[in-house]
Amino acid sequence: MTTAPTKKKSTKPRTSVKRDGSSLELKGFAGFETMPEAAGDLSTVTCVKLVKCSFAELPSCLAEMPFDRLFVVECPEVTALPRWVSDKMVMVWIEKCPLRTVPPPSLKLESLNLWSTLIEALPDLAKNPNLSSIHITDAPLTQLPDDLGELQLLEEVHVSKCPHLTELPDSICRLAKLKTLEVYDTGLAAVPDRIGDLKALQRLVLGSHGGNRLTAVPDSVCDIEKLHLLWLGNNQLESLPARIGALTSLQYLSVDHNKLTSLPDSVFELHPFTLEDEFDFHDNPIPTKLVASYKAKIKEICRADRAARKAARIAAGQGA
Repeated sequence: MTTAPTKKKSTKPRTSVKRDGSSLELKGFAGFETMPEAAGDLSTVTCVKLVKCSFAELPSCLAEMPFDRLFVVECPEVTALPRWVSDKMVMVWIEKCPLRTVPPPSLKLESLNLWSTLIEALPDLAKNPNLSSIHITDAPLTQLPDDLGELQLLEEVHVSKCPHLTELPDSICRLAKLKTLEVYDTGLAAVPDRIGDLKALQRLVLGSHGGNRLTAVPDSVCDIEKLHLLWLGNNQLESLPARIGALTSLQYLSVDHNKLTSLPDSVFELHPFTLEDEFDFHDNPIPTKLVASYKAKIKEICRADRAARKAARIAAGQGA
């Protein structure tokens, strides 16, 4: 019996064009001079996503479109972005591409997102005066620029999985509008002494899953009155700031997996809810008896708080 010849699988890459409202996704293309017809009405496109495309340079026809948000994902030949990207884009998202240079400076760019790239430095970052958000993860980044503090509209800085980053520039403390600072799973070993100048800061994440190497946190962190989340877990901290209880807005505090042998007395001045449910200090070399006394004190503080709130409700009801 003769067997039927097997069909050879096509090696031609599969391409697809998807429209979802004002968003356009182009997948698997090696290049194109004009936009595929399936893209539809280009005048309504505000976001373009290039996924698993094999071109080295972004097609020039994209520059003629009105969109201002660009995603480039898993495009293995893209190492740089053309000038028109900076001229047009409000948001740039590059993910799993061998990008080596950041987009040229832009007066429009508000959000820069670099995931799994080959970026080592961020030159001319301060020449993007409207930047409000920077997110960099999984890159051989060695430092943040000294002029970072010039970005007075910056509200969010996220840096993670950059093992060669060991410190933050002092200028970061001049970011008056910064609300979120997250630097984790890096080689961070020091924080600027004037970190407390970040009066608008609400989230400070300096912990890790084993990478950061902080041995101390500046006392000035206790001056950040709006801070509601502080994660310092998995560092090398030997002590906490004596005034940490001054963080009256704090809702979450994690100092687990450090080298603490005790806690400052002021920590028990934090809100009872934070102490009871959102305070993590496990896996520190604190003597067992001391840990037990801390837990008993927290329990007593929370019990007294519940009793006081119950009494207040009863009093309010009697006065009604």
